[in-house]
Amino acid sequence: MWISLDIRIERAWLVFLRAFGPLGRWLPETFGRELPIEGQTLVVSPRMRLPLQPSIGCIGLAPKHGRSSTFRPVWPWGGNLDLPELRPGSTIWLPVQRPEAFLFIGDVHAAIGAGEPAHVGIEATARVRVRVDRVTGLRCPAPRLRTEHELIFVGIGETIATAQRQALEHAIAALRDEYGFTPPEAYACACACLSYRFGGPAGPVVLAALPLAVLGQCSGTGTPS
Repeated sequence: MWISLDIRIERAWLVFLRAFGPLGRWLPETFGRELPIEGQTLVVSPRMRLPLQPSIGCIGLAPKHGRSSTFRPVWPWGGNLDLPELRPGSTIWLPVQRPEAFLFIGDVHAAIGAGEPAHVGIEATARVRVRVDRVTGLRCPAPRLRTEHELIFVGIGETIATAQRQALEHAIAALRDEYGFTPPEAYACACACLSYRFGGPAGPVVLAALPLAVLGQCSGTGTPS
């Protein structure tokens, strides 16, 4: 399933939950404070303004059987990914598990660091508009994203090492099968151009990102745009 995103932030909050996450003892008590939005900035204090960078934290489909969580863990068909790359203009592909698909979206952020270091972003309410289409003939065993400059393959596993290997395998398979890279070309691309990043803390998630400029050099069909 192909999903294109548009996000309009309405309100934003700085939230601290005592004893939650790695910074859970940084401040003395739980609080939530609304942050004014001025243009494309979040006003944290009279001397601090942060860029407004909307993204969707949780997006996924229903499993074939049973239930999924919108908190943890993360599944191959989506979940609480917490990726700043899920921003306006980005596209995500998810593997459909059942005819109805049952797309769910939530946990919008006004801004979030890569990997959600504090286990909390700048939380927000928003209007989210999506375009959805069904894609056939694309091998997509896990989430895949396209941003303005990158094609990103998501690896999900029981450990970081497993997730890293899966992301790499998904990327290499796409280079070979969709973009027409020869094995030496795909290997060279992985050596020189592929970058790893962490996903959110809801489970071991690793992103393998490839520059679109490199992918355009070969003549395969590639990921549908």
